[in-house]
Amino acid sequence: MTIPGILSSPSQRRTFLFLSFLVLLICIAAIFSISYFAPITPVWSAMNSLFTSVVASGVFALVASLYITYFFDDPSSMAAESTLLPQDIGQALQDIAINATSYKIFVRTGRHFRAEVLPVLIQRARKSRHPIQIEVVLLDFRDEEICNRYSNYRSTTSFDSKLWNTSYVQQEVLATILALIRASNENVGLVSIHLFLSKRLSIFRIEGSSDCQRRFKTDPLNGDIASLK
Repeated sequence: MTIPGILSSPSQRRTFLFLSFLVLLICIAAIFSISYFAPITPVWSAMNSLFTSVVASGVFALVASLYITYFFDDPSSMAAESTLLPQDIGQALQDIAINATSYKIFVRTGRHFRAEVLPVLIQRARKSRHPIQIEVVLLDFRDEEICNRYSNYRSTTSFDSKLWNTSYVQQEVLATILALIRASNENVGLVSIHLFLSKRLSIFRIEGSSDCQRRFKTDPLNGDIASLK
């Protein structure tokens, strides 16, 4: 585990910066408290100097890191960006959808797409007045065997395992189809939907625009792990 590898995750960068600023604020508060309340003794003077050095070192480290990040390129940045942590997937798909002129998704029920990505695509098409083509491949809800296989898989790997059964899979697929129909009817000329039903069941899902697609592999232990295709 390397520092560049850890900080390649946007969520982990935010956590690191938040904790760093929190530590600095605590140290600054300690400096002012010691200067104002503590008696002038060698021990308290040493403590005050210690907190002052921590603040000075922390500020220098943060400024130096920002300077290096802004003015220099990491040769391994492409490799670092090829894999996302589960908590970064949602933001990555949002960023792709915001700039997409077309969108393609090969998924199972489309729950996340229906709730999070589709509204962004519609909003972008309306705002830019530029038509967007959306190609969606879902599980064939008419095939009970394939729906049952997927529900069995999710019931053993998902945190909401009690929800998953054959009927629930079919309902979710139909809900996504209805959302697509509604999006097309309410945005005639702006949103073009191409819907396909598949009898293939895979642990991979492909989602993204024509410029940037990401392939997600479902891991029962670690959730969805995204890799740039």
